Amino acid sequence: GNEGIPYSSIEPNYLEIYTDLPTASLDGPLQICEGETVDLSVSFTGRSPWSFDLHDGTGTTSYTDISMDNFIIELTPLQTTSYQITYLSDVNGVESTVSPTHTITVNEQVEVEILNLAQGYYWEDDPVLLEANIPGGVFSGPGVNSSTGYFDPGLADTFTLAVEWGRHRIRL
Repeated sequence: GNEGIPYSSIEPNYLEIYTDLPTASLDGPLQICEGETVDLSVSFTGRSPWSFDLHDGTGTTSYTDISMDNFIIELTPLQTTSYQITYLSDVNGVESTVSPTHTITVNEQVEVEILNLAQGYYWEDDPVLLEANIPGGVFSGPGVNSSTGYFDPGLADTFTLAVEWGRHRIRL
């Protein structure tokens, strides 16, 4: 029912149409030991700069003018914490829905002790199976085969000189 005449020209304008809303997703470790600092990564899609609110279950921290599509936040959670982006907007103020939660479980820090170590090893000594008071860890370092857990003094890139002097044996 429009009775007007058609336009023959359109004035220049800055109108842009976006079909996708901005998004943000959280990524980082799922478990840490108490006292550890971790990086929580926020990955964005859409048009920068972004602004967002990060909720940790007790409080909210606002971040503004983020131009990187992968933003890192250093965290030191004291207890198991679920993080969620509760507000997100892009350069045009277009708001998006909230992100899924990312939960970081904080485990009690336990002192690990290697059970069967000698005070020293001679480079020709047989390999030794390393064992700890807490199962589930991985040993690594010079002379250690991480897949088997054996320490081989001959591969440790250390030098031990054994000198026998009468009835005494001295290791240097």
